[in-house]
Amino acid sequence: MNNKDYVALKAASKVSFGSEKVTVREKEVDSDGNVLQAKEERDAVFITEKAFNAATGEALSDIKREVQLREYESDKARYEDEKARAQVQIDALTQIITDIKAL
Repeated sequence: MNNKDYVALKAASKVSFGSEKVTVREKEVDSDGNVLQAKEERDAVFITEKAFNAATGEALSDIKREVQLREYESDKARYEDEKARAQVQIDALTQIITDIKAL
């Protein structure tokens, strides 16, 4: 999924986020029944996308993959930096145009 398409896909119920427990390590027990290692789980966030055959329009199995919040936060910060740099350029060009038109 392209991030810019998320709002439209969400509105059309084609994509959604969910959280669930993911097993990191299974419980280990010795031959006497003593627990050697407890089961370990963590919370995970998944994105589920509806999939369709482009040629036939037939629905395919949903695509589900784990995502990391920090990646979205990093991308957002990068785009905000780009936006700020672009705004400096826009402001400078606006001043240049204003000054030229004032001649």
